[in-house]
Amino acid sequence: MSDLLNPYEKQLVEAEKENIRVFEKPFRTYDGRIKGNRIFIRKGMPIIRSACVLSEERGHFYTCSCDILDQNDSNNRRLEEKGRRWSYDDMVGLFGIVKAYKRKCYSLYDMAKELDVSEDYLNDAICSYRAKYGTGVKFDEYFISFEPQLSVCEFKDMNFYQQI
Repeated sequence: MSDLLNPYEKQLVEAEKENIRVFEKPFRTYDGRIKGNRIFIRKGMPIIRSACVLSEERGHFYTCSCDILDQNDSNNRRLEEKGRRWSYDDMVGLFGIVKAYKRKCYSLYDMAKELDVSEDYLNDAICSYRAKYGTGVKFDEYFISFEPQLSVCEFKDMNFYQQI
């Protein structure tokens, strides 16, 4: 995909490839909604926010096909979280964390800027990964630690890592 596209335009291209139609609407209550293969995004949001919301709605497209607006229902909350986790993998992912590390992004601000997400969104993704993987996870030739804060270590000698 071209680096000339902003993050929202990149999400629109992905949605189009998936035969998902995206419309901008002047919502008052929601930032995004999905119905079938149509996603509705609140008109006028900042580009980064629009990209993150569109990614989450695409996540709902892939993870559930029912109305989950009633967040008092525990099953709906579970499905909401499932769509968000899909989005975190889409917009950030363990690959993105390592990519930001390789580009010498050592603060959440720099990482968020590199990954085209907001700091809040990145923090939510990291919390989600902490819940999924615990204190850390091996990814390729790296160890990503989520406790006590996000850090990435490269293991040049994988035999050493396996002995730990």
